Amino acid sequence: MILLHRLTPFALALVLGLGFWLAVRLPSSPLLSLVLALAVSFVLLGRLVGWQPKSGMFWNLVFAPLAFAGTGMALFLLLEAPLEQTALAALVCVLAFAFAEQVFAYVHVPVTYQPYAIQHLSLGMNALTVFFAAAFFFGTRTFMQTPLWLSTPAMFILCAYVLYQALWVSKMEHARALVYGVCGGLVLAEVFLALSFLPTGIYVNAAVTALAAYAFLGLSRAWFLEQANKRLVSRYVTAIALFAALLFLTAQWL
Repeated sequence: MILLHRLTPFALALVLGLGFWLAVRLPSSPLLSLVLALAVSFVLLGRLVGWQPKSGMFWNLVFAPLAFAGTGMALFLLLEAPLEQTALAALVCVLAFAFAEQVFAYVHVPVTYQPYAIQHLSLGMNALTVFFAAAFFFGTRTFMQTPLWLSTPAMFILCAYVLYQALWVSKMEHARALVYGVCGGLVLAEVFLALSFLPTGIYVNAAVTALAAYAFLGLSRAWFLEQANKRLVSRYVTAIALFAALLFLTAQWL
């Protein structure tokens, strides 16, 4: 039994990679290939964690990588260049594999688990989830005129969940993490909405949204872990401001 669990991260990466490959090889039904890959991934992750849908561990260790893979697949559908598609597919498969590896160690072989590995992976993975989702929604708004009343609530729900998940795995209690997640989701939805009216490219806007998510998560974790101080906050604010300024100054304005 433990051997099957040990093989799950490899099977997960293989299933996701196969979904991306079939989406390219079967251009008439790419969505079907990706949805089936996500469905099989859900089964694999659910079995790895243990089928306990009433537990916080199930919701936070299964749906976080699924949200990451799902938003990556959504953005994949908008890409046309083979190199971009390959790079995105590889990133999704590698990070999903790394997350599942740590989940396996945490649940089944705790002695081999590296402390804070899931927390650190969640921080980066969830920021990328926000980037993928924002790029997809900005892209669909540009190319398909998707209304903001549809994309903004979707961004809020997704951001609220990934923020909550990252704080939950950082050992923040459920009620407090939920409040932080909802408040952070509202902030990021407002950032997304404001950026929608700027004449900048979809990837610039998505990167700024992801930066805001990363800053919120980093500062929230520091506050919860009682590591927040004036110097840390100044460092975060300065770094985020510099990166955002660099993005806007080098962006091609429409």
